[in-house]
This record gives sequence, structure tokens and C-alpha cells, in this order.
Amino acid sequence: MHITRLEHDEQEKLGTSRNNAVLAANGTFVCFWDDDDWYSRDRLSKQFSVLRKGPFKASILMNVLIHDDEIKETYYSLYRYFHGTLLCEKEILTEIRCSDTDKREMDHVIPYLLSRNVLFHITEKPDLYIFMYHGNNALGEANFNYDLLQSILLDQDLNKQVLEVINLKNYHLKSLSN
Repeated sequence: MHITRLEHDEQEKLGTSRNNAVLAANGTFVCFWDDDDWYSRDRLSKQFSVLRKGPFKASILMNVLIHDDEIKETYYSLYRYFHGTLLCEKEILTEIRCSDTDKREMDHVIPYLLSRNVLFHITEKPDLYIFMYHGNNALGEANFNYDLLQSILLDQDLNKQVLEVINLKNYHLKSLSN
């Protein structure tokens, strides 16, 4: 594995940073990650498996878990494109660049993939990604509340499992050096 570290100027917009990361990537596929969300260790293998055997060039999760860290409740999401879960061939992402903005920088990427009929929708796999709402998310409270209105509150037993999974005390950082 080769890790490339990119640093950006404070004034650089998120979309520009994403575009630069795509160009610097040395693999065939690019996967976006939000540093404040939780991802299953199986996420990439599940998303890649649908691409490996078919005509699709990208996959995205359509149902995820949404955790409100302020009130410690978790919801099963509505059916929508969760941009933070996109796995896509690098070549396509160099054709359609993210907008030079800090918010909604990928809004035109999904329609582009859909217009080319290369986006596979993964449904009913919410355990692969937990969106963490903490009050300082890029899209803000209004967007979060809109998502919650169309989501289903998990029962307390499932919520306890989510709280255990996202508790950072349960993870140990391994050294990346050889």
C-alpha cells in the first residue's frame, strides 16, 4: 500500500481539495471518506464486489445509519445518494470534477454518473456507514433535520450497538510505518 499525503491551503475549497486528491490517487478506484463519520471495515469490499462483476464504474450506498451525537440517537436513513460513500473509477472522476465549493461540491457528480448509466445503487446495507451528526457538519442542521424527518428511529437495543461501534475507546491505532 502506498499512502500519499496531501496538504491544502486553508483557503482552498473542499471541492478543489477533492479534485486534487483524485489527480494524486495512484489506483484505479477512488473512494471518498468523511473524517467525522464511521465506516465498516467491509464497506470497500462490498462496494467493489458489485463493480468487479458487472458493467458499473461506481457504487454508492443508498441507506445508511444516521447518528445524532448530541442526543445519542440513531436512525435508519431515507433512500438517497450518500455522497460520502461513493466508490468510483478514477478515470470517470477526472472527467467530472467536483465544484470549487465547500458545500455540495459533489452534487453534479451523481447526475453525471446516472446519465452514463454506470452507478450501482447499494440498498439495505446501512451497517456499512454511520453518518455522524455533531452540530458542525458541512451541510448544517436544516439538512440533517430534513433527513431525520424521513428516517426511522432505531430501538434502544440497536442504538446501544451503534454507540458501542462508534466509541473510539474500542479502537487502537496501528502504526502506518513499515
